[in-house]
Amino acid sequence: SNPVDSQPFETFRSSVSGRSETCPELSTVVVLTFAGISAIIDWITFAFREVTEVNARRPALIACLCLAAALAGCKAEESKEKPPAAGAQSVRPATQAGRFYPASPAELRAQVESCLEATEQVELPGDLVGLVVPHAGYVFSGGVAAWGYRQVEGKQFDTVVILGPSHHVALSKHAVSPEDAYATPLGTVPLDKEVRRTLLDACDVLVERSAAHEQEHSIEVQLPFLQCVLKDFRLVPIVLGQPTKESCRKLAKALAALLPQRKMLIIASSDLSHYPTYDVAEKTDKALLAAVAKLDPDALLAADREWMGKALPNLKCTMCGLWPAVTLAMVTEELGSCSAKVLRYANSGDVPAGSKSEVVGYGAVAVCRKGGAPTPVATPPAGSDRYTLDAAEQQYLLTLARQSLEACVNGKRFAPPKPADPKLTRDSGAFVTLKKHGELRGCIGYLAAVKPLYAAIAEMAESAALRDPRFEAVKPGELADIDLEISVLSPLRPLKSLDDIVVGKHGLVMTSGLHRGVLLPQVPTEQGWDRDQYLEGLCRKTGVPNRSWEKGATLEAFTAQVFGERQ
Repeated sequence: SNPVDSQPFETFRSSVSGRSETCPELSTVVVLTFAGISAIIDWITFAFREVTEVNARRPALIACLCLAAALAGCKAEESKEKPPAAGAQSVRPATQAGRFYPASPAELRAQVESCLEATEQVELPGDLVGLVVPHAGYVFSGGVAAWGYRQVEGKQFDTVVILGPSHHVALSKHAVSPEDAYATPLGTVPLDKEVRRTLLDACDVLVERSAAHEQEHSIEVQLPFLQCVLKDFRLVPIVLGQPTKESCRKLAKALAALLPQRKMLIIASSDLSHYPTYDVAEKTDKALLAAVAKLDPDALLAADREWMGKALPNLKCTMCGLWPAVTLAMVTEELGSCSAKVLRYANSGDVPAGSKSEVVGYGAVAVCRKGGAPTPVATPPAGSDRYTLDAAEQQYLLTLARQSLEACVNGKRFAPPKPADPKLTRDSGAFVTLKKHGELRGCIGYLAAVKPLYAAIAEMAESAALRDPRFEAVKPGELADIDLEISVLSPLRPLKSLDDIVVGKHGLVMTSGLHRGVLLPQVPTEQGWDRDQYLEGLCRKTGVPNRSWEKGATLEAFTAQVFGERQ
């Protein structure tokens, strides 16, 4: 799936194709000899995949593979017979330089700093103890990862633990690197041998394995960002093998026991959905990010099962680093008093180099522990679910939504400026509704408070215009006939009784197995429904039989401040 990953075999195959016709096996040996033993191991995998496509060359290729295996074995034996000299430092090299990020130190630093400059530090709900950040190539995910690392800037961490999934090596246990340091083009990062030894002693599911780290990119790609935002730190890189809840819990307990003793940051390295279409990715990824933010391991695993159970086209996984994220959530359970904040979401279809037909999602989440927690920007009135926006604030958001709508429909990008008003920068759930001559033309939003209100409005105006699956994308000629409406949501609350529903005040969310539907508070009023009709409409929207709440479906309610261009 990664074009870069096919390059070793393509080089190999072109070399074999150009061999001498008089002695093909001999020229194959020459190719292998000069290719370098370290590349042979990579080539073996690709050769086995491709060998059936080049039947005419099969004898030469099979001979090649046998020789490669023999040479690799010789290399392994040689390494056993010749250990590093006493006092020499063992360093894991930068195997992904030039693939996932620039190999040039100057270019790499410039790219990282450019990504960081496009972000800002945000108010966090406590002391930063962890991050969830992506690990794809910087051209795709660097901008999202930078939002996480910007929150690290200016803080002091002596030890950084990175939990990454294993993309290349099958492991029965979690694997920590036994090396002395990790290298990147920006220099070497020393490993924290004391923390490593403490974890190994305390955790029987953790072992030392060099092979698990040799080609693993999920840890290496995090290091240049850390080298740019932290002055001095030591690393503990851990690759999770074939994890279970039990093995992750053991590792989480060992990590949580160390956190109070030192300034330590734990990073869960993970991308989000792999290879669905742009629209499917957005829905899947936002659901998983909301689950990550709950810091509830069971809820995160349940969200993964739910979305994988939908059998969505080409969805290969919801999070390649699901278990690192689960382990981080388990750490927070051990610590107590933790909360999370979603910092940024995007996918590979959002960058010029990406396609919207098959994308990979990326999210950045900050995990904090209450202690020296900052005072919130503002506090809602007692008994209130939300802040109330005044007329000027409403107009600001309507103007913002209109600017975003017109820009996206005309094929332009719109970057909303950050307002000074704290009510507009707080995280809020919100929907943007488009109506044409009074009829629905699009409606998309966030139920959960995962983004600053102004940013959510700008994004949802674009999504309602271009990505509502019920409608075709809005065309420029329609803009003059479209009216905007904004709904700013309160938090969801479980509905204890149907008698608590107030038509016209409460929006409703129904969840039944893999089905979920939402109706905004204004919908029953616009349709002239009473409470029973409202619930019937909600069942239709959810795609379940009427009265499903009597058969296990859950109901949640919320309120909303609704305002529009024609109000």
